[in-house]
Amino acid sequence: MTSTATELFLEAFVDSDSPSADQLLLTALRSTGMSQKIPLPSLIALLSTCRSFRELAKEQSTLLFKVLDLSPLRAPEEFFSQGITSRAEFSRLREVKIQFADLLFDEHLSLLPKSVTHLSLDACHSLTDKGVKSVAQRIGRSLLHFSIYWNSNVTDAAAVSLSVRCSSLTSLSLSGCQKVSSNGVLALASRCRKLQRLNLTRLPLVADLGLSTILQANPHISELRLYADSQFTSAPITVAATVCSTLALVDLTGLSLVDDAALVALGQSCKRLHEAILSWCTAIGDVGVCALACGCPLQRLSLHGSRLVSTASLDALESSCAATLRGLDVRGCTRIPEREPCHLRRRFHRLTEFVIHT
Repeated sequence: MTSTATELFLEAFVDSDSPSADQLLLTALRSTGMSQKIPLPSLIALLSTCRSFRELAKEQSTLLFKVLDLSPLRAPEEFFSQGITSRAEFSRLREVKIQFADLLFDEHLSLLPKSVTHLSLDACHSLTDKGVKSVAQRIGRSLLHFSIYWNSNVTDAAAVSLSVRCSSLTSLSLSGCQKVSSNGVLALASRCRKLQRLNLTRLPLVADLGLSTILQANPHISELRLYADSQFTSAPITVAATVCSTLALVDLTGLSLVDDAALVALGQSCKRLHEAILSWCTAIGDVGVCALACGCPLQRLSLHGSRLVSTASLDALESSCAATLRGLDVRGCTRIPEREPCHLRRRFHRLTEFVIHT
């Protein structure tokens, strides 16, 4: 049943007091799984007016109220301002996702259910350090995943709040929070030592020392995203290779100072690395790519714009990764004359992806 059809179906029963209508609704929700796809406005209306749905909510509470994506709503802040978070049904809420909500303010976050463990507040441009501090104080060590992508208000103070209160974090994205500097990252490194996924995309104020320190403090990192951090050199990438042996994905797009030494280190130590995004890493060449090919079970590799890479790299990839490679982007690699998909398929029969975006 489509989302529109679901809403129309629900509206037909929201105001009905008929026992038969209640029973029909209950049966339909149970049999079709609609209870996990109900838009929030209809969900609240049903909880307020339909006795049978309240019973179903109790019955399926672990499914129905575990994950809540408020992003599609026109006014997601109403989830907080209208007191909905205080309803008993949301006491077991685990995951909340809100995107592009400019009317979501710091004070709203103090109303988050304390049960939340995964929180995404991406592109919510009115939030500040105060809001992040509210999250940290409200949820504390229960918070496992936190993302606050593209926020120009967030500074090192937010990173300090997370460090002090949220030491159990396993996934953290500060992507695009350009006021966060090495000081904030060093604060995180001092207390947050369980990270497995780290996204520091577009953080120009973070230097090699800050990145190296947080990597050394978190040896279990498996996913590292450093897109457009052109200030980083090979030094912290070598640290990642040495310390984070379980590294499976690395995005170094635009890191023009990273050279073959970093790739050699990754190839020698990261035996689980299956995805390497090296677009516009203009200092890398065949030595690094060959080492990566020989040492890692690569499934996706982007060399887009790497003009020092030649056919020798393709030979190494064909020899070592032909059985695993599914995606290969060599656009702009001018030293590889035969780089069209038809040519690449002759070498790598399992290739299905030729343009890799991050």
